[in-house]
Amino acid sequence: MKVKKLFAALTAAAMVVSPMTALAAPSSVSSGDSTATGSGTVDYVDTSPIYEVTLPTSNILNFEIDPQGLIGLESGESSTLDELENKGAIVSSAGVIVKNESSVPVEVSVKLHVTDTSASGSKVTLVDEYNKVEADTNTNILLLAVPGAAKVSGNDAAADSRVGISVKDLDNAPSSANFTFLLDKAVYKVVNTGGVYTYEKAADVSNNYDAASFKLDGAVNSKADWKAYTGSSNEEIGLQAVFTYTAARSDAAVDTSKGAYGLESCTTIAVQDNAGSRDVLTSDGTTDIVIYYTGTMPTSITLTPLSITGTNMAFVNKAVGPDVIAESDHVILKGSWIASLKGNVTRGMGTYEISFGTTSKIITIN
Repeated sequence: MKVKKLFAALTAAAMVVSPMTALAAPSSVSSGDSTATGSGTVDYVDTSPIYEVTLPTSNILNFEIDPQGLIGLESGESSTLDELENKGAIVSSAGVIVKNESSVPVEVSVKLHVTDTSASGSKVTLVDEYNKVEADTNTNILLLAVPGAAKVSGNDAAADSRVGISVKDLDNAPSSANFTFLLDKAVYKVVNTGGVYTYEKAADVSNNYDAASFKLDGAVNSKADWKAYTGSSNEEIGLQAVFTYTAARSDAAVDTSKGAYGLESCTTIAVQDNAGSRDVLTSDGTTDIVIYYTGTMPTSITLTPLSITGTNMAFVNKAVGPDVIAESDHVILKGSWIASLKGNVTRGMGTYEISFGTTSKIITIN
C-alpha cells in the first residue's frame, strides 16, 4: 500500500515538473545571455513610370489632291469640267490618333514635311494661307493638319477644331515640332496576387487612356498644271511625319483657347472658320466673316480696297465695337457692316485687305 502511494506521488511530481524541461539545466553560474533572430519582409511595389504610347505607323497619312473636282464624279457618270464642284480640294479618308496608356502624362510632338520626287525647280510650292493658293498658276498646296476637338478612341473622324496648322517644309523635316499634344496618364492600381504586389493599368476603369487626333485638310491650285504627277511622268507628292513622345514637363499645359483637344502648342495657323471652309473670307453681307489670329487682341482694324466697284481706294480704320467684334483668338466682321460697304457707291463689292496687329488677310465682298 505504501509502495503504491509513493509511485503515485512520484508520478504527480513528474507531471508538475515536466513543463519546465525546456529551461536551462540548473547551474551554479550567477548570470547568462541569449540571442534571438528573425527575418522581416518588405511589402513594396515598384511604381516607376510605365510607358505605353501608341503612335501612328506607315500608310496612315494618305491623302488625295483633286485640282479638277474629279472625286465627286461617280463611276459611270460624265460631266464637263465646268460642272464639276469642289475643285482644288485635299481629301483625307482617316484621322490620325496618338494614344497614351502610360502611368504618367506624356507630350507627343509631331514634325511634318511634304515630299516631292520632282526635279529641283519643278516641285510644288507650299503656302500657309487660303488666299495664296490661287494667287498664280503654280502648283501651290496649302496642307493643313487639323486637330480634333474631342478625345477619340480610334482613327475615326473626330469633330474638327477651328485650328488648321500649315505644313511649310518640303523634303526636309522642320527643326522644331509643328505641334505638340499633352496627354494625361491612365489610371494604374496596385494588385495583390497571392501576396505578390504589382502596379498595373486598372482593368476596371472604362476608357482608361487619353488620346488626341488630327486629320489632313487644305487646298491646291485648281489653275495649275498637275499632269507631271499623273500618267507616265508619275512624280509623287507625299507626307512624312515624325512622332516623338517624352514624359510631360511639370509646367506643361493644354492651350484651351484653340478648341483643339490636347493641343499644347503649334506653329502657323491658317485662317478658316469652324467648319474649315476655304470660303471663310467671303461674304455677301448676309453672313459674318471670321478671322482667327494669335497675339494681342486688336482695338481696331484697317481695311484697304484692292479691287472694288467703287472709286474710293482710301483705307478705312474701324474701331472694335458692334460692327467689328474682337475675341481672344478671332475677329468677327458683322454681315450688316459688310452689307453697308457693299451698298456704298464709293466702296462697293470687290476685294479688300484687312489688317490688325501682325495679321493681314484678303476678304471678298460679293
